[in-house]
Amino acid sequence: MDELVLTAGGAVQLLVLDTLSGRNALKNVDKWAAEQDLDPLLHPGLQASWFNDDALGRHLDRLNEADIHQIDSAFQLHVYQHERIPISVFHGDTKSMPV
Repeated sequence: MDELVLTAGGAVQLLVLDTLSGRNALKNVDKWAAEQDLDPLLHPGLQASWFNDDALGRHLDRLNEADIHQIDSAFQLHVYQHERIPISVFHGDTKSMPV
């Protein structure tokens, strides 16, 4: 059986959920995660302690090294094409707000 690990995608998912909950700090996310039911939110078996400040920092560094702007642009283009969004309403600026 493969060992479950926290991926950069999982870290980003939890950060988005954390932000949508109304919190605005990137610290103590693991404490917030401990109050959530992570199994249905993300993936069964994830531990809140895996979302500590150091782990999240490492994942955000990995995303930066992978050129997050290029990843985001490719994702937005895929959504645009899949959903057939009219180009007149599509907004794809990935550099106006730092991540």
